[in-house]
Amino acid sequence: MVALGTVLASADAANANLYWVNYGDSSIFTAKLDGADATVLESGLGPDLNAITVGFDGYIYWASYGDNQSPGLIGRMRIDGSDPDPSWFTDVAQPAGLAVTDTHIYWAEDGNNRIGRAKLDGSGIEADFITGLSSPHGLAIQGNYLYIANTAGNEILRVPTSGGTPQSLFSATDVQMVAADSSHIYWTNFRGESIGRANVDGSDAEPGFISQSGSWTYGIAVDSEHVYWTNYTGTLSVGRALLDGNAADSGFITDQYYPSGLAAVSPPTIASVTPNVGGPSGGTRITIDGSSYFQAAEV
Repeated sequence: MVALGTVLASADAANANLYWVNYGDSSIFTAKLDGADATVLESGLGPDLNAITVGFDGYIYWASYGDNQSPGLIGRMRIDGSDPDPSWFTDVAQPAGLAVTDTHIYWAEDGNNRIGRAKLDGSGIEADFITGLSSPHGLAIQGNYLYIANTAGNEILRVPTSGGTPQSLFSATDVQMVAADSSHIYWTNFRGESIGRANVDGSDAEPGFISQSGSWTYGIAVDSEHVYWTNYTGTLSVGRALLDGNAADSGFITDQYYPSGLAAVSPPTIASVTPNVGGPSGGTRITIDGSSYFQAAEV
């Protein structure tokens, strides 16, 4: 497990930003959560960038979907844009979604209808972690669950992060990407030109929670106050709304080039710090944003 200092370093106030990939020019952009200071973090990162996530380990991860001439890739770089490695993971069949915990990275392989995972140092690869899917795309982690946009199946699935048989939560036509907080699941209806929302248990699904008429919605992210999304066509922008769907602004950040995957990093909320009962001795169990981490004792 990572130490608490590492967790906080990747999500402190200085790094409370949005990160997104532009499919059209293979770049990664960043901006403050209020939309200020939008700038290119890195460019020339490979063909067909379509997904991005930010880990507690201080790295940004992105997926390069690839084409008939180029294999799929997963790249990573430090959160400040240094040490970019576009080929950190190679020979991934059309990666279309990414998610991370404090120990693992998960990826959706559209080309092989499966979810793979590996440790954050790249070891322990489990290419067939979850199989039998139908064109999986977006991934999100909340608590101990991995949420999956099963695109060709027109549904959102849920499975424990430790693995198992996915549970179908509800139908979602043309679902592209998914995000989750402790209360709700949010997703993009790509050609449906809208943002959907449901409770984390799958109940009360609202496919038309936020309408984006004229724009195909792609990436989605959520923080403690807002839901964010990318408009891949139409306004070619990053949008934002309050968590209840009010104050929707489709042109929150404009002048993008086919923006696709999106991630939001906000300072974590530490809910509890307790002795690590039932786990490794000499440490502390910390609950951050609904997930639990082990802080080893200093030697």
